Amino acid sequence: MALRDIFFTILTHFSVGLLVSILFLSLEEIGKLYFRVTTITALILIGFALLAAPTGEQAAAQVRLVFYVLTVATLVVYNLLMPRFHRPLLVVAAVLGLVGVVSHALTLLPEDQASLGTGALFVGTAVSSALLLGSVLAAMITGHWYLVQHKLSLEPLKTSSRLYLGSVFLRSLILAVVLAVSWEGLTQEGGLAFLDGFNFMSLVFVCRFVVGLLLPVVLGVMIWKTVLIRSTQSATGMLYATIVLVLVGETFARFLFFATNVPF
Repeated sequence: MALRDIFFTILTHFSVGLLVSILFLSLEEIGKLYFRVTTITALILIGFALLAAPTGEQAAAQVRLVFYVLTVATLVVYNLLMPRFHRPLLVVAAVLGLVGVVSHALTLLPEDQASLGTGALFVGTAVSSALLLGSVLAAMITGHWYLVQHKLSLEPLKTSSRLYLGSVFLRSLILAVVLAVSWEGLTQEGGLAFLDGFNFMSLVFVCRFVVGLLLPVVLGVMIWKTVLIRSTQSATGMLYATIVLVLVGETFARFLFFATNVPF
């Protein structure tokens, strides 16, 4: 069940975060084909996620699937009608996806921790994870556009890079709050106990931060500086490495969640 949930969560977060990220780009600047490619990518990702959706859950836990199915339906309609109703349909798809992300986060909230504050941390973690995964994917796809459209304005890649940097800082901030609230429980017996010495869980914990946040921040700054000098090919290459690091980090975060019930 845990592996299926990790797969389901990562794919839905990639998809929804991608939809939110491309809302900030202009159809007139980057063209119809870009939005067709990105929305079809989001549709495929969420489609595979639905195939891997955890089964045997209570009806309340399956509510999130309804929103993801509606997201898929909206994306199909969008691609049939575009460029008509481009902005409204894209907004609807992104909002439906975000509601699915929030619903999923709330279904994972342990009953003994059910409170407004804890629920907010679970939701904030899920949304920031989706934005991080989606924004780095959007930036990578945007970078590819410059390989074939050499006269394309630099603004789309600048916007994508800023969104990625903002997302990684938001993810780090929310995680810092989560750790501040949960630190005492994590260091006690039954938690991660990573202060007791080197072990597998402490290694995963450290890698989650170094691989999933610290290195992506460093690369994000380098990507931004590279974009400013219009070295789009170099920026795209670094985005390849960044998306792998972010994916590994978010996978470790899900693993840690199942070990501790803390939204990493």
